[in-house]
Amino acid sequence: MSAIPPPLLGPVASSERVQYLDVLRGFALYGVLVANIIWMACDMVLTPAAARQLPTHSVDRVVKYLVVFFIDGKFITLFSFLFAVGFTIQMQRAVQRGGSAVSTYARRVAVLMLIGVAHIVFIWFGDILLIYGFLGFALLAMRNWRPGRAMLVLACLLILLTRPAFLTIQKVIAQGQSAHAAATHPTDETQLQTLAAFRGGYATVARKNVSIYWHDLFPTGLIAALLGQVLGRFLLGLYVGKRGYVQQIDRHVSAIRRAMPWLLVMGVVGNGVGVAFEWATTVRGVSANSFWLILLRPVLDAGVVSLAAFYAGGIAILLQSARWGPTLTRLAAVGRMALTNYLTHSLVYLFVLTGAGWGLIGHIGATVCVAITIVLFASQIAFSTWWLRLYHFGPAEWLWRSLTYGRIQRMRRDELASVSF
Repeated sequence: MSAIPPPLLGPVASSERVQYLDVLRGFALYGVLVANIIWMACDMVLTPAAARQLPTHSVDRVVKYLVVFFIDGKFITLFSFLFAVGFTIQMQRAVQRGGSAVSTYARRVAVLMLIGVAHIVFIWFGDILLIYGFLGFALLAMRNWRPGRAMLVLACLLILLTRPAFLTIQKVIAQGQSAHAAATHPTDETQLQTLAAFRGGYATVARKNVSIYWHDLFPTGLIAALLGQVLGRFLLGLYVGKRGYVQQIDRHVSAIRRAMPWLLVMGVVGNGVGVAFEWATTVRGVSANSFWLILLRPVLDAGVVSLAAFYAGGIAILLQSARWGPTLTRLAAVGRMALTNYLTHSLVYLFVLTGAGWGLIGHIGATVCVAITIVLFASQIAFSTWWLRLYHFGPAEWLWRSLTYGRIQRMRRDELASVSF
């Protein structure tokens, strides 16, 4: 069997990989894990009364505020940024190989959308892959955009104004509801209904996944708002990728060091507002679409992006350190298998939290959730390192690549060629 020539577009060889991106992706994956498990196990199903009954309640509140300040929104920002940076690098390398690779990338994001739909229906509703795949076509449309000021302005507008616009529309709609509807407590009721569904068997959980995504998130406009926010972060990644900053990150460490204090100040202010939001909505019962919270929302979103950038800059600086560099590089294997590890997280939510498995949902708070993430992520670091010694890709990455190119891809490191379907 003759070897198949390398495609214009695809996961790059180990020798071509940008280690900084793999490390940052692995770092981001842990933050996404923490945010998602607390969202599902606590925010969606625990009423204030139920949360107070947990033995860890006093610690849970502190942990939750820390998660809001340091994690919520920051790591999905990094993931979105990295997705767009990866796109620009793939396109640039395709051009260097003598082609545009537009059709290949279109298949790539179309397959990602299919994986996202399967993820929603069969595993967990909190999927981001469908949105990334859909907006991947937007990246294709913007592939020839010049990385100038206009791109940054549009990114900032989307990041800062999408959420306030969404909350304002929600507020207008809510004002049209009857006084009786406004006087009830739909949040508590919804949490109890969601908890009951997720404590059911697998079929009940699967139906609830579909119901939440297609009947709750879409009609309320939350998916549309998320599209705008993610697109803004994509534009930042597109700008940085086209400028070539991350490909030679060591050349820009001095500039990063100068920016770090400003990013930290903005991050502290914005995420301090985020903690105040959490306190106001959960303790004081203030509506998320109240006038002052909507007005301050751009400050919060600016803080989220600033702290995410601070993390990215910190990783870049620490990777140059003889002390911290070797430790951080252990995250690279997790980052190279990000899709596999992300889907594994969802399987853990399914079989550890819901009635399809152990059924811990509703019985644990934020503190126990963080403990679970530490054990799980440490296991993923060890597993990913071992796996990539034997194979070129993670299992999900191999499936994604094989479906994109329509042929079984070379998996084991001792295989000589991929096999056609």
